[in-house]
Amino acid sequence: MSETNASTALETKLVQLQLTTKRTDGILAKAQEEPIAQRQGTLRTVIDEVDKLRLTVEAEKLGRKEDTTEWNEEIDIKISEADSHVRLTKEWLAENKRKLEEMEKEEKIKFESLKYDTRWYLTVVFNEFKEQLTRSPEGWYETALPWKPNHPYLPNNECGNPKRLGSLTRRLQRENLMEKYDGIIQEQLAERVIERVPPPVVTGSDPVPPPW
Repeated sequence: MSETNASTALETKLVQLQLTTKRTDGILAKAQEEPIAQRQGTLRTVIDEVDKLRLTVEAEKLGRKEDTTEWNEEIDIKISEADSHVRLTKEWLAENKRKLEEMEKEEKIKFESLKYDTRWYLTVVFNEFKEQLTRSPEGWYETALPWKPNHPYLPNNECGNPKRLGSLTRRLQRENLMEKYDGIIQEQLAERVIERVPPPVVTGSDPVPPPW
């Protein structure tokens, strides 16, 4: 590459570097992981290209015994600003990862708590069932209907569902399993392995659990 071509290419890359750096602030403000990660990669690529062209042009200047001190300082300022934005994107991505991991940890704790509540509920129901179980003279076992007035409700985990659903949805989309997962759910609904939860019964302003 001739000196003129190298110098022109370097000037173009420096302009591109400045524009990319300025646009990074707007991307960070939107707080979206994928665009921020892409911008970090773009900044690093342009910085590397500037450094390579800079070495070529600098060698030519030194060959002509030119003083490159001020010229290098101007380029250093632009690269330093771009580097600071690379650090900002890196810090944002690290903090976002930490938050996601913390959210998944909280969801796991809530899920374990739900499992405990569910086991407790099943134990209560089973004990009540044993207490009510009798045997008729004909040898038949008899027990009360499960929807008696003091029948305990299933524990309500509605507060944790949206976060778990969001986490599960992101993972299924990331692994391209959404259609397969939906197919399994629909199959289980059709076979009545699972059932949809009915809407809450509204009395006045406060909903109450459905009476089953």
